[in-house]
Amino acid sequence: MGIARLKRLVAEDLYRSFTTSELQKILFEIDNKINLYSLTGYPENTNIPRKEASVQILDFFHKNNTLPHFLSMYMDMSERGYRGEKPIFHNIKLVKKELEECGYSYNEVLKRIVTKDNDSNDWGYLEDGKTYNFCFVSVDICSNSRLIVTYPQEVVRNTYSMFKKFVLNFAKKRDGLVWNWEGDGGIVVFHLGDTVNQAVFFAIDLLESMPIFNATLNYIDGEDIRIRAGIHAGSAEFKNETSLINSDSIEKVRMVEKKMTSPLSISITQSSFSNVNRILRDYFTPQDFNGETVYKYEFSIHSGVHN
Repeated sequence: MGIARLKRLVAEDLYRSFTTSELQKILFEIDNKINLYSLTGYPENTNIPRKEASVQILDFFHKNNTLPHFLSMYMDMSERGYRGEKPIFHNIKLVKKELEECGYSYNEVLKRIVTKDNDSNDWGYLEDGKTYNFCFVSVDICSNSRLIVTYPQEVVRNTYSMFKKFVLNFAKKRDGLVWNWEGDGGIVVFHLGDTVNQAVFFAIDLLESMPIFNATLNYIDGEDIRIRAGIHAGSAEFKNETSLINSDSIEKVRMVEKKMTSPLSISITQSSFSNVNRILRDYFTPQDFNGETVYKYEFSIHSGVHN
């Protein structure tokens, strides 16, 4: 069971569907330095049994901690085919079930094997120290300083804890992760795929769902929680300890949220706005801040003090 069974199931599909020559071509597409002769130990110019080749391929990626990357390619080939032909992988359903047993699943949007734990790096294998492109959303509860001195500490703490869970739930639906949380807000990150629109959809979902939060999860009696969010796409150097990640782009999105965004609204930088869904753009209006333009989405229902 587990990884051993997973490898065996995938290897069976490979040697039933591809010749040894085709398996070598698949390897070259991943890394042109990988050679089946060196993997299997067979002398060059001899025929390598396709079963042996398939088993050694799975062992190689497993030993190098890149098995999820190869399995992502396997899943993609089962859906879209390979070089114009669609292989029939008889074990595909069993593979998906075994992935679940091992704590993984195949993300249809990202086209990658991801972990089930949304609080970790589940976009595949981002490498510590490497720089990647992301879209960042800075989310913040407005009037935090006043709330913590006006209401009982435990009430505020419980409300903020529920708000974090609320944010995590919406982030997960859009394949986003929370990298840095500071009680009243934090940075939500999107990577791969249509990152800007995923970020925008997340922010709008969150903002427009605040009446539900206030009606069911807000423990502060007599006052609604109001939020604001800033959005900016840029790069950052990835660190395994995600709370330590920072970059000019992250500082930028924090500044947009804190200085250019009013309560109950979302602001997105001009450079990122060009990638927003054409229909969604009509819901944003340009705002000028000392010569810099951001685009603002406003909440449709005003919230405040309960009657």
